[in-house]
Amino acid sequence: MSETQDRIDALIRDLGPDAKAVGQVDEATISRIEAGLNLVLPHSYQRFLRQFGTLMLPHYIIYGAGNSDE
Repeated sequence: MSETQDRIDALIRDLGPDAKAVGQVDEATISRIEAGLNLVLPHSYQRFLRQFGTLMLPHYIIYGAGNSDE
């Protein structure tokens, strides 16, 4: 993991319950997304999808992908 990723993770952890990950994505879903878009997602974005799916922060929502059943 890079120093930048470590710093971002620490900032998110510091937000505690104000940071909410919604619908972490599995490898099969990432593969379907890549196949549907006919591209390979950057490793950093794949990591984001695996870890968070979509991330809700105070005043911001960082969209990604998640469980469509929710």
